[in-house]
Amino acid sequence: MLALVACPQLLLFAAVQLGGPQVSKSARVARMLDIAARRDVAREAGASDAAERLDSAYRTHSEALGGDDPAATSAIVALTASGPPLFTSVFLGASSSPLGAVSALQASTGCTAASATSQHVGSVGPINDISTQQFTCSVSGVSGVVWDIETFLDVDHTYSADLDITLSSPSGVVVTLTTDNGGGAVNAYAGTLFSESAATGVTDFAYLTQPLPISVLAPEGRFEAFRGLNPNGVWTLTVTDDAAGDLGFLRSFRLDVAAVPALPATSTINAVRVANVPLFDNGTRLDNLTVAGVAGVLQRLEVRIDVTHSYPADLDIRLLGPAGAVVVLTTDNGGPFDDVFAGTTFVPTHVQTVSDRAYQNSIVATPLSPEGPFSSLYGIDPNGTWQLQLTDDSFGDVGFLNGWELILTTCTPCNSNVLAYCTPSTTSSGCAPLVSASSTRASISAGPGSFVIRCDQVEGQKFGIFFYGLNGGQALPWWPGSTSTFCVKTPTQRMRQVNSGGQSNTCSGVCTEDFFDYALNFNPLALGNPLTPGQRYNAQLWFRDPAAPKTTNLSDALEFSLCP
Repeated sequence: MLALVACPQLLLFAAVQLGGPQVSKSARVARMLDIAARRDVAREAGASDAAERLDSAYRTHSEALGGDDPAATSAIVALTASGPPLFTSVFLGASSSPLGAVSALQASTGCTAASATSQHVGSVGPINDISTQQFTCSVSGVSGVVWDIETFLDVDHTYSADLDITLSSPSGVVVTLTTDNGGGAVNAYAGTLFSESAATGVTDFAYLTQPLPISVLAPEGRFEAFRGLNPNGVWTLTVTDDAAGDLGFLRSFRLDVAAVPALPATSTINAVRVANVPLFDNGTRLDNLTVAGVAGVLQRLEVRIDVTHSYPADLDIRLLGPAGAVVVLTTDNGGPFDDVFAGTTFVPTHVQTVSDRAYQNSIVATPLSPEGPFSSLYGIDPNGTWQLQLTDDSFGDVGFLNGWELILTTCTPCNSNVLAYCTPSTTSSGCAPLVSASSTRASISAGPGSFVIRCDQVEGQKFGIFFYGLNGGQALPWWPGSTSTFCVKTPTQRMRQVNSGGQSNTCSGVCTEDFFDYALNFNPLALGNPLTPGQRYNAQLWFRDPAAPKTTNLSDALEFSLCP
């Protein structure tokens, strides 16, 4: 070991001379592994200067291969040599997925109606050497706007790092799936679902050299850029092979689309932290920012950092939410250029990714799409302690955290607050008719079928009518001697006549009314139209009961508010 570090300049000279444009990809990877081994020996011996120079040589090779890190990969390969593979290869048909269906499309934050998912199969074909091919997927008949996207690909290719793959929406918004990742792995994406819900990103995965497909990865860019767009039209997958000597074939291309009727109303606040703290060389700094008094749940997030550092590629920066979720802003990006993150705003909807930015010395790179998705933070209560974790993973350069800022966009989850109130009657057969609803959300955008008012324990084989008002509830006697209570303030709106069914002289009757079908389709001029989010309704059932005073009775009542 001592002999290895006694002449670090000679080792560095040998390592650098192995590089150059004439070196093949496989030879360059082998040489990188040799440099990494020598670098690690130097670190263990405490020869930090030699280790830093070797690390610089390693980075030069890495940049030539688009950021590949075979030294990290080699540890995984060693583990799999004598044990089971990390992923199990599966047979993939024309439109199959390793997960079988739409896997984990992000649900809405609770401020919109639930998302509806659909799958759409795209074109396939050869991927030629040093060329660009485009494949298309037509989407039609999807209602609403995009909430989330997943993309399934089955790609054969003999050198995965040659590939640059992007996805474009019908309106022209472009998101990067991968650029120059995968190293020399063969068929790395032979069955990969690109998903914002993935735990590992395409830029940080330690790729295997044997042809084992990667099941789920977060894309290099953020699918959040598609949120709110019209999903219908032609989507385009652009595949570029940017180096000679290898080619491939796209065997399957599928889009999984989650759509919601509309994006929710939101509000935005900024939470700022002035830190002015040094970063630890080859260590980790955690800095706290407390958020308080924010209403609603998190629906969108941007993060601004002011970090000065003489070698930004040493930095791994992550954001920790108050509930413990961790998202990646950047890992090992920025090269040797000074202070490129001294005012960077990470915007998930921006087309420029942090991993593909062409950095320049002392020029702040902003805005950038973060390296990892923010989806694990959406839907949470933003109040509490947030942490910025900054890890300097190499010796020799230092920096400073001047401050950071959260731009928090929240929405208010709609809860219809469905509440039964008032006293039901006791009918001539001893029934106590009770109202309820099929959902806790009366969502206008969800429409007919989503909110059905129901009354059980009604006199069998009797006609009834639901009615409602907009001015709140009350409790007035229905008729002298009657057990019923009139629970809705006037004016009221009668709905459609219904029959309770069941058997006469029993409590087996049931009456139902589809609220949105009535209000939107049957009677668009009814009280309360046009429907308005936040409007409160009070509803009750009137039904025939010939043996009762006034020959009628009433159920208890139901109060609810409309959601978007």
